[in-house]
Amino acid sequence: MTSLFRLFLSFLFSLFALSLLSAQPVIQLNKTIFTLGAIYQGEIKSIPLVVTNTGNQPLIIQGIETSCGCTSAKRSAEAIPPGKSDTITVSFNSLGFYGVITKIVTVNSNDPMQPQIEARLTGTVTSVLEIVPPMSVINFGGAEAGTTIRVSFVFRNTTSDQINIRGISCADSSIRAQISSQTIAPSDSIMIPFTVTPRTKAFMENYFYIETTHPLQLRVPFRFMYIGR
Repeated sequence: MTSLFRLFLSFLFSLFALSLLSAQPVIQLNKTIFTLGAIYQGEIKSIPLVVTNTGNQPLIIQGIETSCGCTSAKRSAEAIPPGKSDTITVSFNSLGFYGVITKIVTVNSNDPMQPQIEARLTGTVTSVLEIVPPMSVINFGGAEAGTTIRVSFVFRNTTSDQINIRGISCADSSIRAQISSQTIAPSDSIMIPFTVTPRTKAFMENYFYIETTHPLQLRVPFRFMYIGR
């Protein structure tokens, strides 16, 4: 084999390798940072994450990962042809969160240069009512199963609007709120008495909702716990 022929084979191999490198899918997102702004606790916010294949081979979406169970992602297609796009609907459920949040969505694909690409969601979870003093979980305490205890908590209007309270709802029949329709002026507070009657000997955790007429948050969730002894 002459040196000239070896040089020719090397040239052909280089062309073949170059063609393989140039024939590949390329993933691109419409945005990598999404600002959700103010999110009222219990609200679900969704954003469209647009994935575009700017390469010349089909882009295969191999999976989508989210940083916690509060964030979900749904896609309509697994394969995206060259030059085409698909939309992934990303939803964040704010129930149980308060304050500044950051959530990450990771898209896995067959793009050899960027097999993983991230999008970041940021925002601030707020509420038209807050418990005073602030607590992430309201502790009703404990009582013997079948006996009733009474506790009261203070709730403050955090807005510059008057808030009308229509009542309190809870899926747990052990929790009762002794409140009728009331109005809270801006920055004012009210005390709401509760009765707790554990049905069984168990640790219980759930949410109750203060029903309001405020257009930004008609149902204000509060997480609670108690123990039946």
